[in-house]
Amino acid sequence: LLPALALALTFALLIAGSDIAAAWPEFLAAQALVAAYALFWLALAFVVLAAWPGAAGAIGMLLGAWLVLTLGLPMLGRFVLDIAQPSPSRVQYVDAQRRVEILLDVLRRELEAHGNTAAQLAHLRRELALVAQAFRAQPTLAAHVDRAATIDYATRMTFLASLVETRLAPWQARIDDARAARDAASNALGVIAPPLGVATALATLAGNDTERQRRYEREVRAYQQRLRDWFYPRVQREIATPTTRPPNSYARLNFTEYAQIPAYAAPDEPAAARVRVVLPSIAWLLALAAALSA
Repeated sequence: LLPALALALTFALLIAGSDIAAAWPEFLAAQALVAAYALFWLALAFVVLAAWPGAAGAIGMLLGAWLVLTLGLPMLGRFVLDIAQPSPSRVQYVDAQRRVEILLDVLRRELEAHGNTAAQLAHLRRELALVAQAFRAQPTLAAHVDRAATIDYATRMTFLASLVETRLAPWQARIDDARAARDAASNALGVIAPPLGVATALATLAGNDTERQRRYEREVRAYQQRLRDWFYPRVQREIATPTTRPPNSYARLNFTEYAQIPAYAAPDEPAAARVRVVLPSIAWLLALAAALSA
């Protein structure tokens, strides 16, 4: 059975367009993982056939074991996790974001479209107070606090973007905690439910596992912060020492530092690192197969 299974896996990957020569470490690890998974089920079949010699009883028990390991345990784990560690509502998070943006009056154009009512003016005064506070916190801008009400929308956002994120930080922390709890529970459940563990291991070898996605999100967030740290001082510097604009032009046309803009570099783990992650899963399946066979 195992040679036929290896050939079938190779054929399927070739049809899918996989470059096996370039990804041979992951390919060999996937072959070993699938072989260990097959050995686990064969060993479980040994146990069932030894206990229930009758064909009907053996088929029923094998089907029951498959349903429990493939569907029952993952569904039970998700049900328990939903009770113990519920994920924050995305709808409520978006609503909280909307409330913060309204509070800080980030969407000035919406205010302008509806006129200057007393409530809208109150929002505007609150926003200007926050920007003026940010002016006073910087030595180069403290002397120009009178210009807080005249800066353009993009410049004002350099002061307000971090305030919006600070107010939403508790929500993001709850989302991250729920993600971490679910990932940990999924990894633990993969030990007692081999189908789930194998699916996770194959996703790791393919490079589309949740941990790689989380790492990518952290890298993008860090790059966003580097861009802010590089751009924001240059934008805010124009408040204190504005550049003369050309005639009949809204733009200042004075930016020439394109080569110095921080570049995004996404360091990725090598194939050997992904293979090392799945080696414990292969060893665990082989150990289960050996124990059940014995």
